[in-house]
Amino acid sequence: MINFSSIHCTAQSGEYIFDPNGNIYPCWEVIGKQQQSLGCYIQNPIQWSDTLKQWHGRNIHKIEPCNSCKYAFLCNGGCAGHALRSSGKLYSNYCDDFTHTFEMAVNRVYQDYISCEN
Repeated sequence: MINFSSIHCTAQSGEYIFDPNGNIYPCWEVIGKQQQSLGCYIQNPIQWSDTLKQWHGRNIHKIEPCNSCKYAFLCNGGCAGHALRSSGKLYSNYCDDFTHTFEMAVNRVYQDYISCEN
């Protein structure tokens, strides 16, 4: 079953990684990058940063190339951590050659289907 979504992973919707220094991060790709810390869990109550809204707000509707891409609901804009690392921007896409991989897979499945029919 294919799940269509406007976000790539749970880092954009509520996954949290807690480091031993009290920082909260959205994913393993940005651990230790203080500017990507979502907050601090040592304080009571937790002190959330504005970065939380940025990560939770990232979706294919807000990423320029994705909002007109026919594969957007399949690749979901790609990994936010990888996009950040490659472009320096959280709201950029990270296609990771998705279109080529998808087209190859569809063609392979079609060829298998045709060979089963014969």
